[in-house]
Amino acid sequence: MKRFALLLALFVAGPCFAQSITLDLVGTVSFDATQQGNGTSDVWGYVAPDGSEYAIVGVIDGTAIVSVPDLEVLHTIPGPTQNGFYYWRDMVVYGSTLYVVSELTGTNQGFQVIDLSGLPDTAPLITVLTDGGITSHNMDVDAVTGYAYVLSPSANGVRVFDLADPLDPQEIGFVETLSNHDIHARGDTLYVAEGSNGTFSIWDVADKQAPQLLARQVVPNAGYVHNIWPSDDGDYAVTTEETQSKTVKVWDISDLGDIELVGEYLGNNGLAHNAQVMGDLIVLSHYGAGVTVVDMSDPTDPVEVAEYDTTPSTDAGGFYGTWGAWPYSPNGYVYGSDFDGKLTVLQMNDNTVANESAAPATELMAEVYPNPSHANATLRFELAKAGPVRAVLYDVLGREVAVLTEGARPAGTHTVRVGDVPPGAYLVRIETPAGQRTLHVSRVR
Repeated sequence: MKRFALLLALFVAGPCFAQSITLDLVGTVSFDATQQGNGTSDVWGYVAPDGSEYAIVGVIDGTAIVSVPDLEVLHTIPGPTQNGFYYWRDMVVYGSTLYVVSELTGTNQGFQVIDLSGLPDTAPLITVLTDGGITSHNMDVDAVTGYAYVLSPSANGVRVFDLADPLDPQEIGFVETLSNHDIHARGDTLYVAEGSNGTFSIWDVADKQAPQLLARQVVPNAGYVHNIWPSDDGDYAVTTEETQSKTVKVWDISDLGDIELVGEYLGNNGLAHNAQVMGDLIVLSHYGAGVTVVDMSDPTDPVEVAEYDTTPSTDAGGFYGTWGAWPYSPNGYVYGSDFDGKLTVLQMNDNTVANESAAPATELMAEVYPNPSHANATLRFELAKAGPVRAVLYDVLGREVAVLTEGARPAGTHTVRVGDVPPGAYLVRIETPAGQRTLHVSRVR
């Protein structure tokens, strides 16, 4: 077994850092687009057990799978193309299975189930579910509990599927919402952006036959409440409204009886599409402003720290430019999809350094071994000084799988079992008062 070690340079002093993140171009892939500029739609990512990475993007005639970083288009799974004014598709990867939905009709219309385990050679369409409605705007998978949530065709509810066999989803429940546009599911909690209703809601879906509404929040002077994404710890949520001059909003949801709007941000084009949260960062597909990264370590003061403009000719408001962004690559890749048929692959680099007032550096030594592992792996770390440590295991979508350790630790060497998790790629994030770093972990069959 290959051992994987990463030296993490952390600072004993408090968080005296000058934030410096860059988005550097790896390359682009062009797909067909209509004369009206309609081309690619949503974008996602897949990390194979051997560490190979793939970008998955909705295109006019289906869903394309692109190897990264060489940017070869390997496969296109045909999808529906009729009865819609835009060729949008939404997708999520769970383990080695890709799920795709669309509001279009025609070829392979419905809830597509695609097996990615044979990549790069094959990516067969296993089945298409059509019972109960064949169209859907958005879906998500709760990777913690293994359930898929798919918007109903009427946009007033969410269908629930059991993924005990990922290649054979079974519908088992339904969540009745006032309205919906985008959803996010994590740990038996469902977050719903309720579109033209001007609200978002949060649900306890542990009982799939009897979901319970935990909270519904009215967005003040709302536009079209488009998407919602919670922070890793679940204390905050970020919403977008896909309406000109409506801000990206950060909400304190730690007390569901008293949800509070605490921070706002808007890019220079004034029109945000989707937000995804990764640690202390919000990664936005911000239409004409491109892929935008915002630091929300202080939720009351979200600050833009990086931007890659995919349409540099203009930053005016309008529905063009970056439609989707996916930032959860263990190697720092960020995938962006543009209206006009372009996939952009970026590399996110964190160049944060301590400022001159920081104390001299000490080292935190950390490694995960064996890596890759066939069963349980071990996190080993060494602290130069005693202090609080928190280590969390995440899947590649940034969703918390398990807290490995949390609390005060003395100086010295410590070991923690990572646990017996399903095959796939994971991230272990270690946090101290001085900062945080991330290790890539692979679990193979």
